[in-house]
Amino acid sequence: MKPRRNRVGGNGFRVVAAIAVLAGVVVIVLLALGVVGARAAAVSVSIQSSAFSPNPITINVGDTITWTNDDQIPHTTTSNTGIWNSGNLGPGAKFSRTFNQAGTFDYLCTIHLFTGRVIVLAPSTTTTASTTTTTQPGTGTFADVPEGSPFFVAIQGLAQAGVIGGYDIGGGLKEFRPQSEVLRAQFTKILVGALGIPVVPNAFIPFTDVDRDANGYPWDFVAAAYHNNITQGRTATLFAPYVNVLRGQVTTLVVRALQQLHPGLLQDPPLSYQNTWGTGFSPIHGPLARIAEFNELLAGLPLSTTSSDPLGPMTRGEVAQVLWNVLLFIRP
Repeated sequence: MKPRRNRVGGNGFRVVAAIAVLAGVVVIVLLALGVVGARAAAVSVSIQSSAFSPNPITINVGDTITWTNDDQIPHTTTSNTGIWNSGNLGPGAKFSRTFNQAGTFDYLCTIHLFTGRVIVLAPSTTTTASTTTTTQPGTGTFADVPEGSPFFVAIQGLAQAGVIGGYDIGGGLKEFRPQSEVLRAQFTKILVGALGIPVVPNAFIPFTDVDRDANGYPWDFVAAAYHNNITQGRTATLFAPYVNVLRGQVTTLVVRALQQLHPGLLQDPPLSYQNTWGTGFSPIHGPLARIAEFNELLAGLPLSTTSSDPLGPMTRGEVAQVLWNVLLFIRP
């Protein structure tokens, strides 16, 4: 018999669990965006000798990138997740896109398959009684998530907002461990807390494999998700709380949560839209993954490379990116 996985509720995540607290979190997240007083910039990327230059490129939220084909053959600039697609750019042709969301965006030339990366930073804003100062995030909160690493903006933003924590490693340092996997119970607690879903102690659930510790974990959080029609469990009577949550399951829970709590906010993709994962991997999760990607809830995830398996376990870094996308999506 295999030993049970770590069942500590937070596992390095601190979750905001009440609507009143959520309001404060959203305010902090909005401040982290630094949109007030920020000045958008125009940035140029050259396509030449089958390469993007500069690459990677780091910009701020609100900046516009213009790609120019300085080669003698056609190229494209195409998001790995379908967010943008220039189509074929002949010699001298240009394509521009404004980035209004923080995150890491991978792209490629679909003709010649060379790749690029755009890192969009959200400035942090500190407000005093008399002044407001905007600065770029510098050294990360976590020793293992330095600036420029995958999901840095999402992890840093959520840490600044108090939504996530980490592991103390001594000397005043913390690790986030972005490659570690997340359990179904853990993600349910994270989602319930981040969206401010009310938690009712000892509320009924039909799942016989869910227990409850002195803090109500994970029972109370699973119950909150269940009664808001966000989770249906693995079966009618089993939730599998200590099994790794899969990428497709995360997208389903996120889409259901937004549909229930913010009806009408998600847009239905047009019939012609094809998401990166496709929909054939699951009759339940596939269609909802398509909605999630169309609404940019999966922005910043390398969906065609390291995050290409929708039935693979989602890591802490990926969870942070999706949660950050959700908070940005529901902001006023």
